[in-house]
Amino acid sequence: HGQAQLAAAVATAEGLRQTHARERDEWEKTRAKMTERLRVLEQDNARLTMLARKAPEVEELTARVRQLKETNLRLSSEVASRQAELLAAMQATDVVTRGRDALRESLAQLEATLTAR
Repeated sequence: HGQAQLAAAVATAEGLRQTHARERDEWEKTRAKMTERLRVLEQDNARLTMLARKAPEVEELTARVRQLKETNLRLSSEVASRQAELLAAMQATDVVTRGRDALRESLAQLEATLTAR
């Protein structure tokens, strides 16, 4: 009867040892997963910290880009205005040149007429 109890106790102890070994393996796997998750979170935190430090620079650059776009728009408008002025000046010069040429021709005809008399 004592041997049966001893055998039962040994079997129970072996069962407990196996259960403990499985639980220890599961715990090790969980610990490894959590360690990896912690590493990833630390990397993410480092990236977010860097981005938070860069935020003022990004805001400054965004404001500068906005200013440059406004300046570009203003300069484009000025260029279009100057081009229109230049076109008008070229047309006026063309009219003056044609008028001068016509006047020269009239003077030449008048001179020829006066010389013929």
